[in-house]
Amino acid sequence: SNSEQTHLHSWPPLSLWALSTSAGRSRPPDPCPMAHEATMRPWDRRKGTRRSLLRAVAACTALVVAALAYAPPAVVFSLFSSGAQELTLEAADAMASASLAEAKARKFGEISVFVVDATGRVLVSKTMLGCPRLIPSLAHAKAGAAIGTHSSSRALKDKYVPERTPQLVAMTNIANANNQPFCAVPGGVLVRDRSGNVVGAIGVSGAAADEDEHCAIAGARAVGLVTEPAESVLKKVR
Repeated sequence: SNSEQTHLHSWPPLSLWALSTSAGRSRPPDPCPMAHEATMRPWDRRKGTRRSLLRAVAACTALVVAALAYAPPAVVFSLFSSGAQELTLEAADAMASASLAEAKARKFGEISVFVVDATGRVLVSKTMLGCPRLIPSLAHAKAGAAIGTHSSSRALKDKYVPERTPQLVAMTNIANANNQPFCAVPGGVLVRDRSGNVVGAIGVSGAAADEDEHCAIAGARAVGLVTEPAESVLKKVR
C-alpha cells in the first residue's frame, strides 16, 4: 500500500542495504574505501593479509614447478630443500640411461644398472633385455657395497683380497643377513656432490668388471657428480 511504501522510504540508507543483501543482491561499491579500511577490525585485516600471502606463495610454487619441468637433470639435481642434498629421481634416471648408452657405444656386453640414494634406497634400475637373471642382483649388490661402506666396490676388493678375504666374507654375510645387497667386485661407484657430500651410488654389472665400472663412472659424470674412483681404469690405459 501507499502507506507502506512511504514508511519504507523513510528508513535510513543502511537499512535499505540490509534488505538488498538479504534478498541476494551484492553490496554496492564502498564510496569511501579508505575510511572503511580504517574502521576494519584487526581480525579482518589479518584475514586479508593471509589471503595475499597465500596468493603470493601459490604463484611462486607454480613458477618453480614450471621451471623444474623443463630443467635438465644436472640442474634439477642442484636444487635441494632445507640444505640437505639428495639425489633426485630425474638425475638418477639420467645416470642409468647414460650408463646404458656408454655400454652400447663401446659395444660392451648387456648390462644392468642400479642407482641408489644416500640411504641405499633404489631410485632407478634399468636392465638390457639380453642380461641373464642374476646380473641385476649383482648390479644392485655392487651399488649396495659402495653406499654401505662409502667406498667403491673396487676399493673394497683391493683392501681385503687376498690377505683379508675372511673379513670381507664376514662383511658380506652380515650385509646379506640384514637385507643389504653387498658385492665387492668392480662396478659399484660411490657418488658425491661438488661439496664432497655422499648422495648415492651406482652399480653396473653384465660386462667385464672394468667395463662395468667405466659405465658407472660415465653415468654419474653425465649429471655432474664426483665419483669414487675418480677415473675409469679403461681411460687410464689409453
